[in-house]
Amino acid sequence: MIAGLIDNYEAVKDAEVMMKPVHEPVGKCPACGADVIEKNKGFMCSNRDCKFALWKDNHFMDALSKKMTKQIAVTLLKDGRCNLKKCRSVKTGKTYDTTLVLSTEDNGRANFSLDFSQKG
Repeated sequence: MIAGLIDNYEAVKDAEVMMKPVHEPVGKCPACGADVIEKNKGFMCSNRDCKFALWKDNHFMDALSKKMTKQIAVTLLKDGRCNLKKCRSVKTGKTYDTTLVLSTEDNGRANFSLDFSQKG
């Protein structure tokens, strides 16, 4: 019976769908060089030992009235900076253009700063 099963075995179509999902890399981790992949809550380093993550819901972006999108994450990972237009101050309600700058701590944690010298 087992020999018959082995001889007639066919791979299940679309079996990879049932397995671990394949995440397409959006860039390289600035901390360790591994691929950064998109998950439900953010853009995470594929190296589990690395702490690098760009969270989709984070306080720094909320203060700019912006969300971390895939386009912003890709640009930050590629260039280390991303131009943002029509940011709105939560305190004053005024809008402004700025450049978001990405840096990392020694442990791989992402840090953001704003650069107003190169608007738009």
